[in-house]
Amino acid sequence: MAYDDITPAEAAQIDGMNVAAQRAGLGTQIDEMQAISIANSGSIVVNAADILALEGLAVVSGSYTATLADADGSSIEILTGTTGIAGYIVQVYQTGSTMTAHVANSAGGSNLTITPTTTGSWSAIDAGDTVSWIVF
Repeated sequence: MAYDDITPAEAAQIDGMNVAAQRAGLGTQIDEMQAISIANSGSIVVNAADILALEGLAVVSGSYTATLADADGSSIEILTGTTGIAGYIVQVYQTGSTMTAHVANSAGGSNLTITPTTTGSWSAIDAGDTVSWIVF
């Protein structure tokens, strides 16, 4: 549905609708906002490159619980769904306790690979281990 610009008479009627509208000059403000919107409508151009750039700035997070199949491997690969990882934060929990030593790095530009260290508190992947992550 398209709306035409309100007339000065309509602005005056809106201004007089009730005390709040009178105090705010509501009809006058609506008229001014419409004029600004119309004046700027031709200057706003969004192209595909801008949208892709904004998508690249998105913060994505999730949680992954290791399965029995993960326990057989030396790392967990998490598909983040992003187009590229500039940075990440990873926290690993094993039986509810925070594991302080682990390695996490991005692989393939959009996936996280979480690898336990042999010297830290998280040295093996067990089914039920939980990885909480944030990528940006």
